[in-house]
Amino acid sequence: TLQAPIIHTFHMPNDPKWRTIARVSRQRIGDVIAVYVHLMVCASNADERGQTQSFVCEDVATALDLEEENVTAILSAMQGRVLNGERLAGWEKPGGVEAVVYRLQTAVSVQQTYG
Repeated sequence: TLQAPIIHTFHMPNDPKWRTIARVSRQRIGDVIAVYVHLMVCASNADERGQTQSFVCEDVATALDLEEENVTAILSAMQGRVLNGERLAGWEKPGGVEAVVYRLQTAVSVQQTYG
C-alpha cells in the first residue's frame, strides 16, 4: 500500500506560536490552527500565491462554527507572527508554507488515489 508523504519540516501542532496566538486572541488553539489552515488554502489558490485578500472572515466563521469576532481576533493575533498584512509569512522560503501546502495536497491526492 502506498503511504502519503511524511512532512518532516512542519511540526505545526507542536509549534509554540499557536499557543501564543491562542492566548493573545483569547481563542482555543484548535480554532487558531483551523483558521490558519483556511488561510493556507486561500493563499494557495490566490493569483499571487501567498496572498490572502480573498479570505472572508464571515465565511470562515460559518465553516468553523465560530463568531466572526473570534476569527477577527485570531487574525489580529497572527499579524507579525504568521501573517504580514494580507500575506502568509514565510510563503516563499524553501520548505516554507507553500512547500507544506504542496505536500499536504500531494498527500491528499495519494490517499484519494490509493486509499
